[in-house]
Amino acid sequence: MEGVVYPRSIGLDIHQKMIVCCFTAVQADRTIIKETAEFETFKRGLKALASWCRERVPDVVLMESTGIYWKAPYAYLERAGIVPAVVNARHIKNLEGKKTDMADAEWLAVVASAGMFCRSYVPKEAYRNMRVLSRHVLGVTRSRQQYKNRISKILADAGARLNVVFSDISGVNAQRCVKGLIAGMNPEDIAATLDYSRLKATREDIAAAMECDLTPAHLAALEALLEIVDFLTKQIDKGRKALLDMLPEGDREMLMILQTIPGIQETAALELLVELGGDNLEPFANADRLASWVGLCSGNKESGGKRRPAHTRKGNMYLRRILCEIAHAAVKTKGSTFQSKYKSLRIRKGAGKTIVAIACKIIKLVYTLVKKREGYRDPHIDYEKMRLQKNPKRHIQNLFKLEDWKIRAVNTKTGEVLESTH
Repeated sequence: MEGVVYPRSIGLDIHQKMIVCCFTAVQADRTIIKETAEFETFKRGLKALASWCRERVPDVVLMESTGIYWKAPYAYLERAGIVPAVVNARHIKNLEGKKTDMADAEWLAVVASAGMFCRSYVPKEAYRNMRVLSRHVLGVTRSRQQYKNRISKILADAGARLNVVFSDISGVNAQRCVKGLIAGMNPEDIAATLDYSRLKATREDIAAAMECDLTPAHLAALEALLEIVDFLTKQIDKGRKALLDMLPEGDREMLMILQTIPGIQETAALELLVELGGDNLEPFANADRLASWVGLCSGNKESGGKRRPAHTRKGNMYLRRILCEIAHAAVKTKGSTFQSKYKSLRIRKGAGKTIVAIACKIIKLVYTLVKKREGYRDPHIDYEKMRLQKNPKRHIQNLFKLEDWKIRAVNTKTGEVLESTH
């Protein structure tokens, strides 16, 4: 049976309301046995689908990644002992003019029997379930930011200019100003309660920025929006706590290891682990393959010996967003490799492309750390010197905790240890 890799194959054409199946079995004499069936996408239909596939003992089951509709059939087949191959629809597109549901299922079965497909990476069921909650929390976070922007617009409508003196209207000081204005406090009294250790604006400028004419309509809208923001904040915290509780015990160490990279805090590290499917990266042969799957590598476009500019390919948009946010934070970490790399590339590539390049560098670094299971050590940082400082950077503190180092504050003249802590 030359050219046949999987003699017994099943193709699944998945839709919202039904699943069309085609089973093909290539015999020794080159004859082909074909059998088709349709199943509904209710729970009873999915159980019948799993039973139908198991009875035919297929060598491979092939399905396209159709929106979110492939996930439930995949889970039922996986529980039945069959791990389907999920493929990108554009890689196995059928010929135009022969487009029917049954024809699509038959074509998938033919492609499967010939082995002409590339499996997409699908994490284990536990991480697929965690992704549901993680992406829900992301959606709630975006909604909260929209309501915060509306608060800023209402304040601007009343004459306040807090966005001029605060870089982030959702910060602690800015929120204290907003709540003080709603409570009817005097701008000077509100300005006197702020923490100026990290503020660039003076007390007089902040008090002047809060001078406004809040009408009853403004106050009612602001109070309603603040209640919504507080509620969403509680939901976000509740969701993140639930994710931490769901995280397998074996990934706890990896959660700490990822936080040794500049720009990665616990929330970002948790989202990375959930989207990656834990620390099992065996499906990716090397770091470049992982970066390509995320969609951070530039594409190839060559013809006639000439290479032309190509955009980055599509990938896991959630993981790409997380990594770009991490990259923005990493390039602001003073003395880090990422900051120097950003400065050298920005002149030539521009800010946007440079952030993508830094994000690509970070995901490759994540791959290496996961494989080695050890913390990140920046070649530009003197860790022995940092060890003696009282308040080293957050990612360095995480490395010290991981390696059980002690953080000491030492008098450099006398050598006296002023404070020592883990």
